[in-house]
Amino acid sequence: MFKKPAILILIFSLVFEVIHSQDNFEILQTPADIEIHDIEINSNSDLFLGVDFLTGGGVLHRIDNSNIWDTSLFLNPGSIGTVHIGNLGEIYAADSKFFFSEDNGTNWAYVYTNQFFGILSIINTSSSSILFGTWGGIYKTDSIGSDWTLVLQLENIEKVNTIIEDTLNGILYAGSINYYDGGGVYISENGGNSWEHFGLLNHFVSSLALNSSGDLFAGTRGNTVGAGGVFKLANNHTNWEIVNSNELVTSMAINSEDVIFIGCSTLDFYSGGIRKSSDNGLTWNDISNVNMYDEDIEELTLGNEEYLYAISYPTYNLYKSINSTITSLDERFHTQQILAYNYPNPFNEQTTIYLSTPGNSSNSKVTVYDMFGKMLRIYNLRNHKTKNHSIIFRPKTKESGTYFYNVSTEDESITKKMIFIKE
Repeated sequence: MFKKPAILILIFSLVFEVIHSQDNFEILQTPADIEIHDIEINSNSDLFLGVDFLTGGGVLHRIDNSNIWDTSLFLNPGSIGTVHIGNLGEIYAADSKFFFSEDNGTNWAYVYTNQFFGILSIINTSSSSILFGTWGGIYKTDSIGSDWTLVLQLENIEKVNTIIEDTLNGILYAGSINYYDGGGVYISENGGNSWEHFGLLNHFVSSLALNSSGDLFAGTRGNTVGAGGVFKLANNHTNWEIVNSNELVTSMAINSEDVIFIGCSTLDFYSGGIRKSSDNGLTWNDISNVNMYDEDIEELTLGNEEYLYAISYPTYNLYKSINSTITSLDERFHTQQILAYNYPNPFNEQTTIYLSTPGNSSNSKVTVYDMFGKMLRIYNLRNHKTKNHSIIFRPKTKESGTYFYNVSTEDESITKKMIFIKE
């Protein structure tokens, strides 16, 4: 067994506040000089990243809303390109080698897999089988660590990017890319023991997703003649229809309300970023932050309460949606009475806190705390009769650090973060 090294990386989660109306995502701060390849979120909202470091690779772990990234698995040499959380909370991590942990990443077991060339996707099926896609096919085991079987053999130039399961009908789907001739979607109706081609031949299928009606969606990065987009195969139908032909799609996710999210590529003068469709692919809306247009969104994942997480390339930014993607949770933000942000953030001399409170500001106040929770300053708004306020904050210390400000009224309270960087 591999015991994780005692490496703790202390990071203060830098969140860029919403200044532009189209900023739907915040950037979560991660350690410097890493390349993020994949993200998974467990039932406790812990984050697990498959990464490359300057000196190797591994898995980073962050407890939900904490300030600490823990190096859960470190490989030197090595790399982790894909991470998957199984049915019982176990964690699988792989690239050219395959690891798994049954104790939330404290210890890792190594499965000898030198016959596999680049593990790109992992799934733990409802029948507890493990399948993973590689350059050249799909492997399966019913007993982790032994008896791996090649269940779909492809050319070494064809990569299986994604494997998903329709648990209601007991069907598995796989999407692949062959940049020369082939690729598309494959189907297995016997638990992954055998596979057949299922359409979209010569399309570069990057991602697959199912909605609650059993409709299958495929995101493609183009095909041998260049067109990409989103294809839909309605449940119990046999013909694929294209529902978006304007993007090069690199990733996809569908939430519990059947809203479709796609991550897009900047290749060939296309725009990067994130689009969504709330009507089964009939119409699409751009929900990207401004800086996303120059980034490929290589990974989309829905976490607890269905917040959307995204990984970008080549910046390797880790994004999280500011609001939940589901209406029942998102409605809380529309009824929120207090609005606040500070700019600039980070700042090196002073920052201005901008806020709006409901009605008059009687009994309202802004309280500033340091990173240890010590109260530093209170700004009383009881004498202000307007809704909108601005407060200039200048730290007395000469050391860089993190501050929090709480805006409270008689009915509501919110807390935001600001970062002081001393030049």
